[in-house]
Amino acid sequence: MTDNGDQRETRAARRWSWRRKVLALASSMLLSLLVAELGLRVVGYRPLYVNPEQSMFWEYHPRLGWHHRPGQVGRFSKLQFDTAVEINHRGLRDHDYTLERKAGRRRLLVLGDSFTWGFGVEQPEIFTEVVESLFDDVDVINAGVSGYSPDQELTWLSEEGYRYQPDLVLLVLSGNDVWGNHQRVISFVYGKPVYQLEPDGSLTLTNVPAPTPRFSVRLRHQLRQRSSLAQLLISGLERWRYRSQSQPGQAESAGVTAQSQGGQGAPFPLTMALIKEIDQVSRKHGARLAIVTNSIYWAPWPDGDYHDFVNQLQQAGYPLLDIDGLPGYDKSRLQIPGDRHWNAAGHKLVGNAIHDWLVKQQLLP
Repeated sequence: MTDNGDQRETRAARRWSWRRKVLALASSMLLSLLVAELGLRVVGYRPLYVNPEQSMFWEYHPRLGWHHRPGQVGRFSKLQFDTAVEINHRGLRDHDYTLERKAGRRRLLVLGDSFTWGFGVEQPEIFTEVVESLFDDVDVINAGVSGYSPDQELTWLSEEGYRYQPDLVLLVLSGNDVWGNHQRVISFVYGKPVYQLEPDGSLTLTNVPAPTPRFSVRLRHQLRQRSSLAQLLISGLERWRYRSQSQPGQAESAGVTAQSQGGQGAPFPLTMALIKEIDQVSRKHGARLAIVTNSIYWAPWPDGDYHDFVNQLQQAGYPLLDIDGLPGYDKSRLQIPGDRHWNAAGHKLVGNAIHDWLVKQQLLP
């Protein structure tokens, strides 16, 4: 009995010793993580900033991924600004326009992302409002939605935008649009449609209905919002994955080269095909297409840099205004401090430039 008792005590002691070691290891790891978290915050590295615009003004859309919640009103605030936002009853940050055109008035429909939406400025300051104020007889309809690329803009134009009966469709392209056309998820959790460029040059819409995020994606997103360390590690991994997919030697497997996107032989084949389709949809409904470009947020791409992209658009024959080439376009002066979007002065300069260009090129009949 004594031997059995001694054995039980020995086993119990071993178990307790093992548990203490595990507890000590776990405590040491937890302490290290806490020290790392505090250290990152002391040096100014913060958890992921989540744009309140998304939760306040977006809603799920099965074919677009997301769109504005009609009639939503609120304030969009960051450290750098505090702006009022009103979404009209058709889901646009603009006045309520009827679908039917008023006699004697012309119409300009503007497609774009957060620059067109007016990120960080009041509605009267957005360049679309500036352009409208400089004409006496032109309705300028702002269809910008933050995060959109030409793929979503094509879908919206084909299903809704044409109903406004525009004379001219103005496509405002930002630097990350080429990249965005190839993504299935934006802002880490928002699924979006993806067009596939077929070998014959046609486009096939895929990834619809737009998927809702998996649990693992939502969990990763939640961790990034709450922990500087998680944000550092996860964002570092995502940057590595993005760079590896953007290398020319690996681009074909990532599905981003001309060969893998239909064998068209020209650079930026998917984006160019989407713009061509936007042009065709516009013409089908009696409108022309013109393009405005800016390089902000340009993402490195195997097919070339921003200037290569602009040259490709020019070679395709589209009327084009490159904001980067405007006299007096000083990004440091025309951007929101601590943010890369245009401030009110930037929107004013862009709006005036677009108005003068439209008049000079006689783009509005």
